[in-house]
Amino acid sequence: MRRSEPGADRRISAEPIGPSWLLQAKLTPPTLPAGYLRRDALHRQVEGLLERRLTVLQAPAGFGKTTLLADVSRRKLTEGVAVGWLSLDEDDTPDVFGNYLARAIHDSGVDLTLLHDDVWSSSEFTLRFGSLARALEAHGAPCLLALDEVERLPDPTVELLDRLLRRTPRNLHFALAFRSNPGLDLVPSILDGSAIAIDVEQFRFSKLEIARFYGGSLSPRQMANVSERTAGWPVALMIDRNTRARVEADPGAHATDFSANFVGVRLLRGISASDRAFLFDLAVFDWIRPDIVDEVLGSSDARLRVSSLRSLDGLLLPIDEERGV
Repeated sequence: MRRSEPGADRRISAEPIGPSWLLQAKLTPPTLPAGYLRRDALHRQVEGLLERRLTVLQAPAGFGKTTLLADVSRRKLTEGVAVGWLSLDEDDTPDVFGNYLARAIHDSGVDLTLLHDDVWSSSEFTLRFGSLARALEAHGAPCLLALDEVERLPDPTVELLDRLLRRTPRNLHFALAFRSNPGLDLVPSILDGSAIAIDVEQFRFSKLEIARFYGGSLSPRQMANVSERTAGWPVALMIDRNTRARVEADPGAHATDFSANFVGVRLLRGISASDRAFLFDLAVFDWIRPDIVDEVLGSSDARLRVSSLRSLDGLLLPIDEERGV
């Protein structure tokens, strides 16, 4: 294959690689929501993702990982960078993931025309990946692969992705978004400076950003109240802002249905029935101190159970020296 010149139009007109059942929605960055606020400080941290091997976005549901990843991906596309996007889920076994990976790289503009479907489908994944690696090397220019909701991958695919992160050509850069690390060995890359990790505290809105998000419409008292109640959690701010707008238009309006849907479907996704029941029991407390929770609920492991609920990472804020949250 001929090496592409950096900055050239690298879109390939050949037929898409891989089976016909691949879903285009998994390969397309989501559109930015209405009223989206681009946060300069946060964007400056991810802007140099083509200068390092790996960029990690890690935070619980509702902190804007997908939105930030989509925004950065779309901006790089406008700059002429080859960008592949893949939204992941539990059905992405190694074979399925391999097919989507090839399509994402193909759609980014890397020339995979030599990988005919019959050869592709009949080869072991290691051989298929070797072909992808050679195509990326021939491409020459930087490529970005954005992988969203990595925590949903089954264990065998996590192991495969771990190998890919170590063995892909140097011109392929990864941006991963997940709630919690599903088992990837990222520490060596962070320690040697080839990766950065942006965590929940960096996703949290500052008071200045909250003021901008509301268009300067909040009084000082309202600002203090919103900042304390939401703790800078982006989805909570969105719900609050939309609720205020709806109430102004219709005093009887509320966002309860939306809030319940987000909590039930997104925030608590993957939590066992017993942990869900435990969370509902915790909901009667304005703040949680494990010894009091154990006394009220007749339990003995509240501290351990609360700390093990990964969906609450970043959402439990300390309030006193006795580890209340």
